[in-house]
Amino acid sequence: MRHLCFAAAIGAAVTAAPGGLGAQAVPGRDLLDFTVGALGEAPALATAAAGGVYNPAAPLLAASGRIRGSLAHVNAPGERGLTGEALGLEWRPRPGRAVAFSVLRAGVADIPRRGDDPTTDLGTVPYDTYVVSLGAAARVQPHVALGAAMRWRAGRVDTTSASELGADVGVVVDGLLGRRDLRLGASTFLWRPRADADDRPLVLFGADARVVGRAPEREVRLGASFQGAAAGEQEGYGFLSGRLRNVEARAGLARATLGAESDTRTRLGLGLRYARLLVQVTREDSPSRFGSIYQITLSSVFK
Repeated sequence: MRHLCFAAAIGAAVTAAPGGLGAQAVPGRDLLDFTVGALGEAPALATAAAGGVYNPAAPLLAASGRIRGSLAHVNAPGERGLTGEALGLEWRPRPGRAVAFSVLRAGVADIPRRGDDPTTDLGTVPYDTYVVSLGAAARVQPHVALGAAMRWRAGRVDTTSASELGADVGVVVDGLLGRRDLRLGASTFLWRPRADADDRPLVLFGADARVVGRAPEREVRLGASFQGAAAGEQEGYGFLSGRLRNVEARAGLARATLGAESDTRTRLGLGLRYARLLVQVTREDSPSRFGSIYQITLSSVFK
C-alpha cells in the first residue's frame, strides 16, 4: 500500500500547494501508510517501538519492565526523499496496566514546485505530518487486553496547515494454545470525526504463533497481517521471525493492492540485544521504481 499510494500523495500535495488542501482536510494522511516504527512487524502486534502507535493495547505484549522507551527512524532515499521518526514511551504503574505516549512524524523533502516555466527552479514544496498520541491499556481477562488512544494530528503542505483530534481502539489476545503462544491483534488507526474516504482510518489485523521452541528467548514464529481502508487500499503480509538468545531475525513478503494495481515487496530485519538495549535494522525492497526503505529502531527497558 505504501508504494502504490505514494505517487497519489505526491500528486495531491503538488496540486494542493498553490491553493488549498485538495481532498484532504488535514494534509499528509497518505504519508502515514508507511508504518514508521513497525516496518517488518504486524502493526497490530508491533512491540519493537514503544508507545502502541498502531494498536493501543500492544504495550501489554512487550517485554516486562515499568518504563520502556524507543526511537525509530525510517529513510527512503532516492526520488521520494521520504523520512519518518517515531518516539515512544510506556509506563506500567502495575501489572496488567499500561500508559503510553508517542510522537510520530513523516515527511517528504524533495517535491519540486511546479510553475508555468518547467526550466525555472522554484524550490520544493514542504509536505509533512505529525501524530501525537496518549493511550492506555488494561488486561480485562488473563489472555485479553484492551486499549484506547487519543490522537492529535497536524499536517502541512506548502504554506497551508491544519490539525484535527481523533481516537483509536485496539485489542490483543495472547497466550493461546499453550506453548504455541498464539497472539491475535486488531485495531483502528487514525479514526476521526467527519472523516471521508480520502482521510479514512486504517483497520489493522495481525496474528502469529510459535512454531519452534518453548520460550521467547529460543523460538521461531510464523505470522500474518492485513491492513485496509475504506478507499480501497489493502495490504497482506506474511512473515517468519526468530530469536536465539540475544539475536533476532525476521523475513517476510508483503503484497499491496489498489484497484487494478499491485506491488509485492520483501522485508528483512535483524535485531541485537545487549543488556536492556535492543537495536533492530529492517529493510524493505521493491522491484518497482520506488526502491528500498530502511528502518532502525532503538528500544530499552529503563526500570
